[in-house]
This record gives sequence, structure tokens and C-alpha cells, in this order.
Amino acid sequence: MRIVVTLHSMEEMDKMSSLGADVFLVNSDCLTAKAMKCFSDQEIVTIIGKAHQMGKLVYVNLNTIIHEPDLLVLDAFLSFLASTDIDCIVCFDLSVVALADHHGLVSKIIYQPGTMNTNSYDPWFFRKLQIKGITLSKDITLSEQIAIGENYQGIEISIVGHGYTFLFYSKRPLLKSYFDYCGKKMLFFRSDDTFRLVENKRPDAMYPIFEDRFGTHIFRSYKLQSFNEIKVLKPYLSDFFIERIFIDDAEYYASIEAYGDETKIRAFISRYGNSYDSGFYYHRDQKCEGRDHI
Repeated sequence: MRIVVTLHSMEEMDKMSSLGADVFLVNSDCLTAKAMKCFSDQEIVTIIGKAHQMGKLVYVNLNTIIHEPDLLVLDAFLSFLASTDIDCIVCFDLSVVALADHHGLVSKIIYQPGTMNTNSYDPWFFRKLQIKGITLSKDITLSEQIAIGENYQGIEISIVGHGYTFLFYSKRPLLKSYFDYCGKKMLFFRSDDTFRLVENKRPDAMYPIFEDRFGTHIFRSYKLQSFNEIKVLKPYLSDFFIERIFIDDAEYYASIEAYGDETKIRAFISRYGNSYDSGFYYHRDQKCEGRDHI
């Protein structure tokens, strides 16, 4: 199982590698949403070269919904990627798969749509498309993930197993609309990760909310951890993604180290555990957030 981490700078590659990272996930500067740091084409080429020298892999993150005006941008970016030694393209939209076929990149695609990929038919279906792998839904239980893993059909299976997972997406600029409605002149609020949403019926829950040029993204109030669950899921997984958004560097590095070295888990839980839970591993009912604290 490879530990996949989000890269924010080339300078941290050596540190992340020493902590246990196997794969660097990089955000593009054209088709990546929810990104705190993006890389240019030339920077991606440099990162690939350095990572391969270290014996590590590089995945590029294309997690946007592709609309018709985006097709030319996507085609040009895939043409660029075809000229590199990129190891994988993680995509949210099946349009990427369709266009990747024209560039000989289908076998490097991981389809990661968030709430989809929920049953044992999905590995069978996507294996026929000859893509590299699929990421299971964040909303299914541990037993359901195991059942899919046992029926993997030769395709790589992955999960997003740590960090803030998203609840809601809208193409609308909800923060901007709210500030306009309140008559507040807010500058530089886009791509600011400090905003939180509070519901009247859940006054103690603070939901991270993030607006960028692609729209508005709202996340669960608790971060997901999988320290116990990974012990049973590991035989079925090729990749384990650790989310970075809304998490400071020290905590993020500690999480990488804890998944790479079991002896570090207790220290991580002692310091950060109160803000984590087990997500939906044990909750089929999605009306309420899981609150099983570690």
C-alpha cells in the first residue's frame, strides 16, 4: 500500500519521504479545485524528475467537474502530461478518461469521484475501461469497503482515509453571495481556508468552507482517521490518500509519520485526536455525522 500525500513545495519532498510518503500528489494550476498550492507545468516536470530519483511516484490531481469550456484546457494539459513521465492522473470527472484515451493515458487514470464507487460492480465496470484504479466512496462502511476489495477484479483500489472530507459542492460563489448580502466588503477571501460554517441545529459543529474559482466546497466538521481500519483494509488497497486542506504542516507531517510507523500513532492521537473521528466506517445512516472519537 502506497501512502499518497499532497505536496505544497518541492523543498518538503525529502522530509515527507523520510516520514513514509510513497507518492506525491501535485495540484495543477488549471484544473485542480480545493488547492492551497498549485504547480506550473515546468514545476511538475521538475517534481517528477526529483521524485523518480528518490524512488517515489508523482500523481497529478484533476479534481474539477469538466464543463464544455474546459475541454480545450483539459486536452492541452493531457497532451502535456503525455510528454512527461507522470505516474498517475487522479480525476473527478469521467471526461478526463474519455480525453485521456486520445493521449494514451487511460492506463494511468485513478477515478476518484468522492461519493461514487460504492459497490462490487464498479471494479468490474472500470476494469473494462482499462484505467489504473478507482477510489472508493467516503460514505460507505468498512464492511462494504472490504467486500469491494475482495471483488477487486484486478483493478487498483484506493481510499481517502485521513483528513477533512467534503460534504457539499456548488458551482455558485456562496461566500461572495453571503458577503454581498450582508453588505460586507471582503477582499482576498477566495482560497482562504479560515472560514467555518455553523448550523443552528448543530451549534457545536464548525464546518470548513472554502471558495475558489471553481465554486464553493463544504467539509465535515470532524477530520477522518483510519489508524485501526487500515489494518484490515491494507491487503486490498494500492493507495491510501491523506488529505491536507485545513491542516497545518506540523499536524500533516505527524499524520504521514503515524501511518508509516505504527509506533507513532499513540503520540498523534494524544496530541490531535479530539478533532478526529471514524467518519462513516460504522454508520450507514448519513443524516448525522459519525462521532466515534479515537
